[in-house]
Formats: sequence, structure tokens, C-alpha cells
Amino acid sequence: TRQEVRRTTTGLELTMSVWVSTPNIASGQFHNSVIWRSDCTAQGFILNRPTELDFAQLAQQVGESVTAGAHSVFCGGPVNPHSIYCLHNTEWSSTSTAVHLDIAVSSDAQMIQRTCGGDVPSVYQYFRGSSQWQPGQFEFEQHQKWWLNIDHPVARVMCIEPNSMYNWCLDQYAQHMYAQYI
Repeated sequence: TRQEVRRTTTGLELTMSVWVSTPNIASGQFHNSVIWRSDCTAQGFILNRPTELDFAQLAQQVGESVTAGAHSVFCGGPVNPHSIYCLHNTEWSSTSTAVHLDIAVSSDAQMIQRTCGGDVPSVYQYFRGSSQWQPGQFEFEQHQKWWLNIDHPVARVMCIEPNSMYNWCLDQYAQHMYAQYI
């Protein structure tokens, strides 16, 4: 089930702003994608692209072992494709943690060690690689109508099945827009 892939604690009300690609992005890495993007650093992660790699395999690559179930590692984007990142809520941190409002990003061996030892945040996801935008690039893409924005509780967004996330986010956006007119 999805709860096994993305661990969450029910009732968590932290808000996550995500961006949903529009049909104006007809192909490529961001076609039918849902991303989280930091306004501070312009770094982001594609939330709905699982890789063939699971967390146990990732842990093995850095000399750790984990007995928990197989949790997917996602493709965060085309930048630094061999780097590992953990997107998580702010209740947990490692030596490299950068906080962006209600969301944090960590990228060091300590986060993998802690996860293997069972010390995990209540909401998290691992990524291989990230996405990055140059100054003004994302604003240009918004002007071109390449992205739609929705805000939702982190726990809700992070629990959506990757294959359903894009359509779920489009539905949420449509419901929000419709509600503005009734």
C-alpha cells in the first residue's frame, strides 16, 4: 500500500506547496509531473517518479543494512543524478538539513544511517538527483503556463500513489478553482 512506501503520521497538518505540470510541457522530464520546489534555493524534486532502486538497495550502496520493507527511491530530477536527498518534515534533522518553511531537505550519510536504525521523520521520501532552476527561469515557466500551484497538507500529498498523484493534484486544483466561482 502507499503507506508502506511513504511513511506518514495521521493528523499532521503541515502544508506543502506543489507544482503540477500543464499540458504545455508536452514531453521530457517534467511531463505529467508533480514537483516540490524551494522558493529559497530554487531546488526541487519530482514527487511522482519512482526509480527501480529501493531504500534497502540504497542503504547497501553506502554500507548500511535495513530490514524494513522495500520503500521506493524517487527520481528527483536531472541535476546531480547520483546524489541522494531526503525530503521530510522539520521534526527531524541531520548535519546537512536545510529548512524551507514546513519542509526540510537533508543530504548526507547520517540521514541514511538514522533511517536504517529506525529513527525516521513522520513524513519523508528519498530521492536520487534533484531539479534546479536558474534565477528567473521558473517565473518564466509560470508565465508560459507550464505549472499550476496547489497547497495541501504534507501528509496527504506524500501519501498519494505516484501513478495517481498527477491526476489527483489536477483534481484538487480544479476543485479549488471551481469553489472560487460558486
